Amino acid sequence: MAHQIICIAGGSGSGKSTLVDSFVNAVILHVDSFYKDVSDLKPDADGSYNFDTPDAIDMQACFQAAKDLSEGKDVTVPVYDYVSFKRVGTQTITAPKTPEQLIIVEGLFALCEPLNQLGFLRIFIDAPMEILIARRIKRDIGKNRGVGETLEWFKKVEIGFMKHIEPSKKNANLIIPFSYSPIVFSR
Repeated sequence: MAHQIICIAGGSGSGKSTLVDSFVNAVILHVDSFYKDVSDLKPDADGSYNFDTPDAIDMQACFQAAKDLSEGKDVTVPVYDYVSFKRVGTQTITAPKTPEQLIIVEGLFALCEPLNQLGFLRIFIDAPMEILIARRIKRDIGKNRGVGETLEWFKKVEIGFMKHIEPSKKNANLIIPFSYSPIVFSR
């Protein structure tokens, strides 16, 4: 018997991780683990790389890992380093052991093809762009990045969101609208 899969998508800073953390005893598969090594990507005209497109992810490998987990098979997934933009190893994700355990596939592109085909429940977290930016600034300040750097980076994020993530909302069978969640900046 196949284990049920829930796919959770939304923009960067929408609250995907917060929602995923609320699931107890679930097996989590992060789409981000399947980012391609930077050496396998084609640079943009300006020499930078676009990580805000499903083309930057090995979607087929992520799909297969989720499918294997649902069939009760352990999977080996890449470990991705966000500093070097390279895969730096692998890790094993253990398949669900009990029938009631769910598999959560979480990430920006979790509702894009072919992943959206797997979810019996497909959730899109719909938060306004200004909240996404504020949450990203807060997160980046915690990583010693400047606001200017985050805002510059967010230009590409917004383009990718509008081109790939927002349209994937049509694949959701549950859309969670933004609800009040204060953004608190402190020193």
